Amino acid sequence: GGVLRGLGPLDDDVPEEEEVRDAATYCLLSLLSLPPPSSQSEEEKEVLLRFKLSQNGVQRRCALDEGTEDDEDLGGLSSLSRLRRSTCFTLLHTTLVTLQPLLLSSEMTETTKAQMQSFASLTTFCLHNETDPRCLLQLLQLFSTLQNTLAPYLPHFPHEELFDAMAPYYPIQFTPPPNDVHGITQDILQNVYMDCLTWPNERMRELSVEMVLDRLRPLEKKSYYDEDDDEEEEASMEEKLESLRDLKVLLFLGKEESQDNTSSSSLHLLTAKMVTNVANVLMKTHEQCIQNLSSSKEYIKPTTTTTLAHEIRIFASSFASVLEHQKELWKAFVVHTIQTLSLSISSSPQTIHGRASTVFLSSLSATKGGGGGGERTLRHVLNHTLPSLLAFLEGYSGGGEEQKVTAVCLALGTFFASVSAFCECKRVEMGGMFVLGHPHPLESFGKEAVRHLCSFLMKEEEEEEESYSVQIAAMKGLESVLLSTPSILLFGTD
Repeated sequence: GGVLRGLGPLDDDVPEEEEVRDAATYCLLSLLSLPPPSSQSEEEKEVLLRFKLSQNGVQRRCALDEGTEDDEDLGGLSSLSRLRRSTCFTLLHTTLVTLQPLLLSSEMTETTKAQMQSFASLTTFCLHNETDPRCLLQLLQLFSTLQNTLAPYLPHFPHEELFDAMAPYYPIQFTPPPNDVHGITQDILQNVYMDCLTWPNERMRELSVEMVLDRLRPLEKKSYYDEDDDEEEEASMEEKLESLRDLKVLLFLGKEESQDNTSSSSLHLLTAKMVTNVANVLMKTHEQCIQNLSSSKEYIKPTTTTTLAHEIRIFASSFASVLEHQKELWKAFVVHTIQTLSLSISSSPQTIHGRASTVFLSSLSATKGGGGGGERTLRHVLNHTLPSLLAFLEGYSGGGEEQKVTAVCLALGTFFASVSAFCECKRVEMGGMFVLGHPHPLESFGKEAVRHLCSFLMKEEEEEEESYSVQIAAMKGLESVLLSTPSILLFGTD
């Protein structure tokens, strides 16, 4: 009791008030650092007492006025010096560390769980308005310990409160000052931050994914009549690339969990709605990259925009592979993507939207430099794109639509080439031979594609020759068809 009283708030006539409160804080820290008693009968009481002491101590140290020591709003925390704030955080962290063994071995009553819940909520509040990188790192480490220590025992652990405290700090942006002696880097802060976001809780994962997607998605253009003068600034391509890497970690595609060891126990954190949102943002951001490249001649040399577009395609392909055996999630990502993009491929493949859709869909099953998206995905893409392209060529009688015909020929070649790319990815992945299942995915399309593409190159004398651009596109498309389709499907066994 004397130690808590010394923590304050004290009467105005007490000399050297802050020094007294500091001394009381260190006394409480020493008490909470002592090993808990070995008596099993006392474990429950010890857990309850220590959580109460720690929480009460921090509340009193941060209280501004007499009578506010029981207020969970740590109004005076931001007014403390960095060292004093750090000591408060150490107090909370020490409590968690020393009580971990007791929590593992004891059954907690509802009263104790309620105290643990209150302790967790108070801890999440500590991050609000923190600006010092040393305290920020300390708090993120405290949050990680809090999750590991209390979340398994609390059905109503404050995941949303913790996320709300962390969200304003995304993205982590920190440049160490010159001659920095503390050794804090952006990577260190980022890794601890992502550790907290990836705690296996469905609500935490949903909020985290949506936060990252908000930074990745293109901003919608405001209406001329929009009276809102506060225009939100869109993230740069470099920042979007960083967000895509964060998304990989959240969706089990980062180095922490590769698609080979992603288990269904992890994927249960994802929902169909979340996965569909991911697909929508990837498609929009990829199209934005293609639009920028088309208008700025950036395609001449590698740029951040080209890198982002390529990384999005690799991401989509890898994610499709991860979801290959998750029926509902696969439908929410792959089938939704195909349904969204296939219409523009058949109706307007010559537009920016059509071209971006062709590249994105053809890469969904395999991407150069990335992994294969799965044979199920490959077949679904081909079966929902090739028939409409071939149907257009079947009904084409010449005389106009040169740009569309050119785009259709190139799109055909692109989708046929995706089969070769898929097989090559699988050969690399399996370290040797790979054979597609029966029937071959191009069995129904190879001969028809050759017939239509050759028709642009072999006109009868009385027929008007196609333009040079159409013929070039037909030759490119034909090359892909012949290289990707087994000869037995094109010419039989003779």
